[in-house]
Amino acid sequence: MKIKADHKRRTGRGGRCCVMCFLLAILCGVRIWMVNHSDTIENYKADTIVYEVGADIDLPDASYYWDVAELDGYGMRVTGVEVLPTEVFLSQYGVTMEGLEALSSEENPSFDDYGLIYLVTVEFWNNQWREPSDSNLLLDNYILTGPDYYVLPATGSIHRIAGFNPELNGASLFAIQSDRVFEVVLPYLIDTESETGISPEYLVNTEAKLLITVYPEEIYLKIPIPEVWCD
Repeated sequence: MKIKADHKRRTGRGGRCCVMCFLLAILCGVRIWMVNHSDTIENYKADTIVYEVGADIDLPDASYYWDVAELDGYGMRVTGVEVLPTEVFLSQYGVTMEGLEALSSEENPSFDDYGLIYLVTVEFWNNQWREPSDSNLLLDNYILTGPDYYVLPATGSIHRIAGFNPELNGASLFAIQSDRVFEVVLPYLIDTESETGISPEYLVNTEAKLLITVYPEEIYLKIPIPEVWCD
């Protein structure tokens, strides 16, 4: 009986050794693959370009946050930034939090944690004549980023309020014919109340940028320090 017990223990150790050898072989293979393909991975990394505050940007044919767009001839600049308490902003349009929830395209939305709204005024233009249906601009593509946060534009809620960006009438996809500058306000709802929320002080005292494109270049545009709302 003792001999059989010892045999079982030796068999168990041998099985564990086989498993360890198998795992080491897999890890070694993964490492070899990564070394052999490191140049390929490097080739697919996006170069980062950061434009200073007030710069005019030519929008390239590129991958944007939500789509691939051919925007050669389009340009943009940021002309203003403002931060307001969300309820103060809504009161300017006669809308309550409950009314905003009713407008939202989301299912069962809640805006209780969004204590601030960050408004970025942008001018777009087009230097090339196109058919009105060609090369559409999508507002959802322009992401507000900070040192440790990013915020998608509230096109499914704030942008739907009557009188906000009135020429777009709630649409976030549009085109510009040549020789016209078109002003749009990009709205970003800021979470200030949850455990991972952003404090107002942090928001207005740290550098923020708009993410414009993601590939082949990751293009950012620095935006001005926002004006702080005063009661």
